[in-house]
Amino acid sequence: MSQEGRKYFTKRARSTAISAAISTALVLYLIGLLGTIFSRISAVREYARENFQVVVFVNDSTPPAELKALYKQLSVAPFAQKVQFVSRQEAAKVLMQDWKEDFTEFLGYNPLQNSFNVLLKPEYTSATQMAAVKRYIGANAKVSEVAYQESILAQMDKNLRTVAILLGGLAAVVLLVTISLIANAVRLALFSKRFLIKSMQLVGADPKFVREPFIVQALWQGGAGALFATALLAMTLFAAESQQPELYELRANHEWWAIPLTLTLIGMLVTLASTWLAVNRYLRLRLDDLY
Repeated sequence: MSQEGRKYFTKRARSTAISAAISTALVLYLIGLLGTIFSRISAVREYARENFQVVVFVNDSTPPAELKALYKQLSVAPFAQKVQFVSRQEAAKVLMQDWKEDFTEFLGYNPLQNSFNVLLKPEYTSATQMAAVKRYIGANAKVSEVAYQESILAQMDKNLRTVAILLGGLAAVVLLVTISLIANAVRLALFSKRFLIKSMQLVGADPKFVREPFIVQALWQGGAGALFATALLAMTLFAAESQQPELYELRANHEWWAIPLTLTLIGMLVTLASTWLAVNRYLRLRLDDLY
């Protein structure tokens, strides 16, 4: 083959490999984006669980000594993460700031009660556990009411399950498309090298020796695609968090390494398997079938 011919085929092979890496990166980016969305939604749910409060209203006739005793009882309870006492005067002050009006002058008295805000531990925020917490606190004769928004966590759990099913189904479809696209890109990249593969086999090269450079290239292609996808995903998240700073607060601690690692494993495994199958296919074909 002439020097010009070698340059042409080398350039074409390099261009095909780069195109395959870019195709791999784009489909991996979609998977990473879906994983990030689900991670952020789960973070919202965990944040709600970690900041869920029960409000304990106390009878007006409760003396200060018994208020202190109730505070101590709630503070040492296994479900309590933090307990804060809110006097009726403090509650009125907060309400007047919200309403921009002194309702005590209009009514002639302060109708609010002393209360305790009990921050629950996350493991006690299920419907069953909260019902038990309510019974435990309500058993105290000085407690007039135990209030919490029962529907919030239940609705969040329901919504999360719905989102998980939708994103899981979408992720499965995207994964199948990913495998198909990467496999096709690898087959196209190896198609131009089918004669080289067969020639190496015909001169006595061991199949393992023939596969080795293509396997190395496949691993490089999968790793490069995952790296590019991670960079593209990071730029997308940076742009989104710049517009909505609240999104940054929802970032999970494991997100920065779990998603890139997953993308790298998917990219490398799919390109490796596709390359292995494609090379073996050309090794099994007869020379006449290559045309």
